Amino acid sequence: MFCRHENVSTGRHFFTLNYMSYRIDQVNQLIREEISPIIGGIKDKYLGLVTVINVEATSDLNQAKVWISVMNKDDLEDNEIIKIIKNHVFGIQEHLKKRLFMKRIPRLVFKVDRSNTLVADVDKIFKMIEDGGNLPLDR
Repeated sequence: MFCRHENVSTGRHFFTLNYMSYRIDQVNQLIREEISPIIGGIKDKYLGLVTVINVEATSDLNQAKVWISVMNKDDLEDNEIIKIIKNHVFGIQEHLKKRLFMKRIPRLVFKVDRSNTLVADVDKIFKMIEDGGNLPLDR
């Protein structure tokens, strides 16, 4: 968050706060706090638990990637999950317009974070190795 600069004439170092990155971080946090309850409250028969993992707004605040984690009942593909959530995007944008006092509300782009399923798969493999079992090989 701090940037180190050197004064050429005196050779002294000084630090300044990078206000743009600080502002973007604050906007990311605010968007995440505001849309988490909305996305978590989406009631769909195909979705299970939906949580917002992270928000990454661009420096010009035109767009924000919203990383979500889905523990669904059915094994849905990422594009099917995004399609379900996109049905609610206008309500989410309207909510942000009412709650955030900003000139421009970023356009939300949703991405599915599958790291939790990868961690579970790796954990299963470690347990199989620990128990002395054979690893399933995909051919």
